[in-house]
Amino acid sequence: GQVEEALPLLREAIAAAPTDPQAERAQLRLAQYFLGQGLHQEAVEEFQRYVETFTNSLGRATAYEGKGWSLTALARYAEAATAFAKAGSLYTDPGRQADCLLKEGDAHFANAQYKLAATNYEALLQQYPASANVPNALIQLAESLIRSGDVEAAEKRFQELSARFPESAFSEEAMLRSAELKATKRQWPEAIEGFNQVMERYPKGAFRAQALFGRGLIHYQVLRFAEALKDFERVMTDFPQSDVIEEAFYRRAMSLYWVGRDGEALATCRAFLNGYPQSRWAAPALFWIGTYHFNHGEFEAAEKVFLQYVAQYPRQEGADVALLRAGLAAARRNEFVSSVEILARLVKEYPESRKLADARFAQADAMSQLAKYSAAILIFDEIILKYPDSPLVPAAWGRKGDCQFTLGSDDPRRYEESMASYRVVANSATAPLDQVMQAEYKIGRSLEKLG
Repeated sequence: GQVEEALPLLREAIAAAPTDPQAERAQLRLAQYFLGQGLHQEAVEEFQRYVETFTNSLGRATAYEGKGWSLTALARYAEAATAFAKAGSLYTDPGRQADCLLKEGDAHFANAQYKLAATNYEALLQQYPASANVPNALIQLAESLIRSGDVEAAEKRFQELSARFPESAFSEEAMLRSAELKATKRQWPEAIEGFNQVMERYPKGAFRAQALFGRGLIHYQVLRFAEALKDFERVMTDFPQSDVIEEAFYRRAMSLYWVGRDGEALATCRAFLNGYPQSRWAAPALFWIGTYHFNHGEFEAAEKVFLQYVAQYPRQEGADVALLRAGLAAARRNEFVSSVEILARLVKEYPESRKLADARFAQADAMSQLAKYSAAILIFDEIILKYPDSPLVPAAWGRKGDCQFTLGSDDPRRYEESMASYRVVANSATAPLDQVMQAEYKIGRSLEKLG
């Protein structure tokens, strides 16, 4: 157990007698020791030292294979593939050759060199058809074909695996992946049938949770929310440790909402955030909670949640929308100063947002509520000039006219300006009918003010 004391002695002995068979065995054992301890950089160096010093073919094959394993652990996949290839060329045992060919393919696969990986897997199937690695090679070949863009060929390989090796641990996964491919192609009935077959053929299989979840997701996508809810609830009940549990939990909440059980959906979202605060679904769950409060007129709660969303996920898609809704919620509570400040944050922090016109419009609206009509007019003008294609432009002209009309009590010339703004709306080809009618009415009010 005194490794630190042993290593220099062993290295010294090997260097002193490189032709001694014991030295050769000791060098290989030293490298394998490092590999077993997870000290992969040291293992790579010791395996390399072996192949540079000794000529025994079997020992060199073993060293190259060990080096390949350590290089894989170090994510040096291209070098690992080369090492496995060299090991396979030196082994004489067909079983070891097939092992190395599989690992060479896996290294190429990990390096995103999918066509090279497919070549290795195909070679294994052709050269070693009786190898125990064939099921593994088939499923890896199918995955390589998917990533190379040949989905049809991948499906055939999945089907071949399921048919030839129904008892293999890889067969269940192949059936699942085949069903998932059908789902990505929106072949909903075929995909559901595939997921059902996985659960029927492998009632205690390793992928039952994924199949149940996959079926639920299809029900969700085709708007059969009651069926989706049942599947997601079964995933949560029967497979609480599954790798799909987080999304199933989140989708359950959304399914509850779509079947009209809003209160339960809200409680489920909150429970989800408490249980999985770091989940990739935590952000959309929090956003939905804010939306729930906003739609139910609970504007103080909505503002708080949306600001929390921006604080936690400032770079997440939807952060700009969260700020917009927080600003609108503040305005609905007549907190116009706060609304202006929140909306100003959106303009400053998300200058590329598609919601800038909406934010500026809401900001100008809040300004007018604070009787800052001139400042509001400047913002409405900005919307008209900077966002000419926005559907908000007719409304901006109308609200600009309202501000000018209000200022007319101190300066009657403002009524002329307000009529000019209202006429733009009245003559607009894109303004909704209610805005056109309001504009006509307000032109009348302006004429009335002018006598």
